[in-house]
Amino acid sequence: MPARRLAPYCAILDHVNASSREDADTSGPATDRFKQDLEGTCWWCGAPADSNEHKYKRSDLARILSAEGLYRGGADGGITIRGIRRSPQVRFGRTMCHNCNNARSQPFDLSYDIFSDYLTKAMPKLWERDGLDMVEIFGQDWRNHQLNLARYYAKHFGSLMVDNGVPAPTGLIEFLDGAPHPRDCGMYFVKDEALHFGYEVMTCDGFDGIGYWISPGVFYTDIRGENLTSYEVATRIGYVGVLFKWRAGSDRSDSFLGHVEPVLNEIAMSHDQRRHLDKLVREANDRPSPGTGDEPLPPLSALRNGMPGSDDTQSGDGPSE
Repeated sequence: MPARRLAPYCAILDHVNASSREDADTSGPATDRFKQDLEGTCWWCGAPADSNEHKYKRSDLARILSAEGLYRGGADGGITIRGIRRSPQVRFGRTMCHNCNNARSQPFDLSYDIFSDYLTKAMPKLWERDGLDMVEIFGQDWRNHQLNLARYYAKHFGSLMVDNGVPAPTGLIEFLDGAPHPRDCGMYFVKDEALHFGYEVMTCDGFDGIGYWISPGVFYTDIRGENLTSYEVATRIGYVGVLFKWRAGSDRSDSFLGHVEPVLNEIAMSHDQRRHLDKLVREANDRPSPGTGDEPLPPLSALRNGMPGSDDTQSGDGPSE
């Protein structure tokens, strides 16, 4: 999507992105003293780090890249990214070796590509679903692909933690090395109501509406502030993605692993978020639309009830536990 055409949506996009950060405190005296400079060593195998993992899959970014670049929102305001190959805005620091970042993780990337392509095509229908059908996405070899997908996200979330200055959990590394589940960690499919709102605002005006989102990681300590005890972060394609939770000493948390139709958990907007977003839509209606015409954006209530002229119904078997 051309960056300059996003101007009427910037306030809405920034608020939607901020809504996933609400109550997040990723820095401060409670957590900063635990952080380390972890660049220079591959957090997966321990070899010297000579590669920078992408924060967002390069093939995903290539799909939405225009001649004007990409729009990146954040707490520090929006910026335009001109390139996706080496921009520090789309890459982590040097915390992996070339072998782990490429050859060792290639099967994970291939399964993720299938998953990402499916979500991109099915996005208009996914809000009505209670689960994601692994057979529909991956076919009969869904168990192997689902395991590789989970390991793709394990690598991604481990890189996020290390980029925040906290070593990746041992259980996550063991999972990448072949363990059947990530000890002390859980991964859950989620659909985000605030991001779904942003998606529908943009698609109703003729845009693609699919962006890529990473919520800031949130660390928690014990009551005395002496030890890090847990961490949460989420990444999404459009409004659907994966929530990651690490809790020290939990041994095993439930995940989407092993379920043929794992639950698609809804992250709901608060009343205040919904009221503020409705206000932003009304303000946007005071400006000419940058889309195909000058029709105003529908109110939030209309967006929540379905896009005008679209079929938003979707049947399914429901989640399988």
